[in-house]
Amino acid sequence: MTITALSGAAGPRRSVFAGIDICHEAGLALPKGSPRPVFEDDLWDFTAVIGLPNQMAKVSRRFDFTAILNPRWRSVGKEQIVAMLAPRHEAVAHLPRAYRTPLHLLTAFGRLAELTRFLNWLTGHRVAGLAEVDGDRCQAYLAHRRYLLDDGQVVGERSPATRRAAAQVVVDLVNQSGPV
Repeated sequence: MTITALSGAAGPRRSVFAGIDICHEAGLALPKGSPRPVFEDDLWDFTAVIGLPNQMAKVSRRFDFTAILNPRWRSVGKEQIVAMLAPRHEAVAHLPRAYRTPLHLLTAFGRLAELTRFLNWLTGHRVAGLAEVDGDRCQAYLAHRRYLLDDGQVVGERSPATRRAAAQVVVDLVNQSGPV
């Protein structure tokens, strides 16, 4: 996948996912004539996907990548979500630690929320590429997501689920970035 390329890329580059129909690649059925999200869209609307559970909120069916502030990181976020939804895509299938089973849209939506937090945190810490994300930065992010602060003072800890999601986003990026 091209996430590896982003780690050292100096300028804009074209994703291997450029132009793909997200629903087609993920095996998601849409009614005939429905708008189909493509990779370059900053909002992927899955509200018309056939077969989603009724209890899945409409907001969870819309993946809004504009929440990722840095356009370069936005591309990483899109690539990560495609890899989760379409692990059989030729750019993903050969990766040794990539997912082999597509994630459900609801799971991918939750992963995108934490991925957005992480990528915006990287932007706030002036991290320009994945090559700059080392163990110390990961620990700093995990600490950031672990503790509740009030005026800079630790006043509590976040839930185990929040801490697990923060760790999972880092693991996902490592697993989708290619051979190490």
